[in-house]
Amino acid sequence: MEQFFLNRIRATGSLFFYQTRSLIDLTVDPTDGLLTYSNVDKADAKGLELDVEGRLFASLQGRLSYSFQEAIDQTTERLLTNSPKQLAKGSLTVPLLRDKIFATAEVQYISWRNTVSGVKAPPSITANIGLFCRNLVEGLEASVHVYNFLDRQNMDPASAEHKQALIPQDGQSVRLKVSYTY
Repeated sequence: MEQFFLNRIRATGSLFFYQTRSLIDLTVDPTDGLLTYSNVDKADAKGLELDVEGRLFASLQGRLSYSFQEAIDQTTERLLTNSPKQLAKGSLTVPLLRDKIFATAEVQYISWRNTVSGVKAPPSITANIGLFCRNLVEGLEASVHVYNFLDRQNMDPASAEHKQALIPQDGQSVRLKVSYTY
């Protein structure tokens, strides 16, 4: 479903269901005891996605999205590992110098996830900020982004070849990008 409001705001919603066969999984090779990837599992997923995006006040851009899913391993009848039930994201872009310099901020949420060891990866919230400049000089673009601006300690589920159940993710990082098109 898609709906426009005031010619500036677009809302979408969708329901989904899909079946995956021959899902790649990490297994133990019985001949040598080593880990190998094989097409063995089946999974079904169902859920919904909602999204609202638009322009406010002629230049302020924003977007909110949310998805809920349930992905089930058909062999074990349990939730798939590293498959969050909920994802949410919000972003806002503000012009600082008309059509030239923009500031952006975004927040992402990932709900808890199962790990192969049975431990749950905690929910994570990550905030990113950035500054983007375009055509200050003809063909020149530059941006600087600070990822994980609040320096949160997020953890992702490890796979079977790791000893630990959770792997710490990067803290705050900065990316500077400059490009010139001629």
